[in-house]
Amino acid sequence: MRRRMSALDAAFVQLERAEAPQHGSVLFILRRPEGASSRYMAQLAAWMREHPVTAERFNYVLTPGPGRRIRPSWTIRPPEQIDIDYHFRHSALPRPGGELELATLVSRLVTHPIDLDRPPWEIHLIEGLERDRFAILMKMHHAMVDGVSALRMVKSWLSDDPLARYQPPLWAHDVQDKEEPPTPTGQVAPTFGGTVLGAVRTPLAVAGSVSRALVADVGAARDGDQALVSPYTAPRTILNGRVTQRRRMATQRLPLDRVKAIADRTGGTINDAVAIVLGTAMRRYLGELDALPVRPLVAGVVTSLRAMMTEQAAEASGNAISMLFADLATEVDDIAARASRVIASTGAGKEHLLGLEGHAMAYSSLMMAPFVLGSMSGIGHRLPPLQNVALSNVPGTRTSLYHNGAEVEAVHATTIVGSGGALVVTVTSWGDNLCFTVTGCPDTAPHCQRVAVYLTDALDEVEKALTDG
Repeated sequence: MRRRMSALDAAFVQLERAEAPQHGSVLFILRRPEGASSRYMAQLAAWMREHPVTAERFNYVLTPGPGRRIRPSWTIRPPEQIDIDYHFRHSALPRPGGELELATLVSRLVTHPIDLDRPPWEIHLIEGLERDRFAILMKMHHAMVDGVSALRMVKSWLSDDPLARYQPPLWAHDVQDKEEPPTPTGQVAPTFGGTVLGAVRTPLAVAGSVSRALVADVGAARDGDQALVSPYTAPRTILNGRVTQRRRMATQRLPLDRVKAIADRTGGTINDAVAIVLGTAMRRYLGELDALPVRPLVAGVVTSLRAMMTEQAAEASGNAISMLFADLATEVDDIAARASRVIASTGAGKEHLLGLEGHAMAYSSLMMAPFVLGSMSGIGHRLPPLQNVALSNVPGTRTSLYHNGAEVEAVHATTIVGSGGALVVTVTSWGDNLCFTVTGCPDTAPHCQRVAVYLTDALDEVEKALTDG
């Protein structure tokens, strides 16, 4: 049985390159149940391995054939044809099993591309984390699912009952969304065009509004005093060079209440406060490398468009994302002034993108076409930078959730690093914390893990500046 891909899902297959694998991952850090036996991990691994692959998406495989990269589609593979021992792997950390050892192992695991001749996912059970904890790493090709959908899948899989046992693994879980489907605010938009040809086929009905949005981009690029930040106007930095396949992943957690307090003081959102703190950390990171540009850094903020799609279209597509652009004002020393610039730019970006409603995907198709073509051809680093650092904020939960009695303490997500964009920061709200994940190519962005380390100092610095001011 075959299942068609949306144009955006197909683009992630077409973008697959040796130096830019198109997969993401979600890392769960769990605490073993109180009183668990010394054989808890072995028993959990054995229990997970008993389950055949039956869940939707986990049984998808790229349809074979000479044109599978040109017009890719999914074939649904029966459980008996899926080798669970390949997709599920059990590892142990070297002692002392701290966050550094975990990040080193995960960096190695996310470096390797996914085998597209098999269902494109892996799940790793990782034991030996200090303080009686362990981890589960879910690695999936981006053609299957975007970050918002992945977190929704995860929340449906986990339980709010600490006493619940015999929960099947993700690949055998019949996922049902616990959240209400988004209310459509317009007609179904054309799906993302992975090529210029797809963009040219934009229906005439939406051409007017899309053209006006593109003209606004050009106007903002010419007028440096506008709050709206246009794509491809970021300064060229070391982060915009050619990447290799190597990846470095680092994690950090910041208290949600402290970040929210910054948002309240500045009149922005929590996402704005995250951008302010990130910009402060990026100033220090690039400054130490003597690589901070004179012009302000630009963050490309990944934005979900699911609220603009019908329920049917949102369900059929693994991905429904676009990008708006935030001025991080990194050339300004005054943090309050920097915060005002960030908030003004994100507000203008939201109005610009989300104001298109059902036409936002068509606009994104045209706006992203140069970046997509550059990534497909491997010359993205030669084009004007789309942005300097990608920032993705994925909503999680404040409710305690469990897997077979083990509480999930934190969730960290990695995503795609490609040519011309060597650093990505993802943020997931979980419990009382914001879980930051910094993923980069260390050959292009040296010591990129320092960004995660500097986030705590940046939070202190922003708090002090706003309080003293």
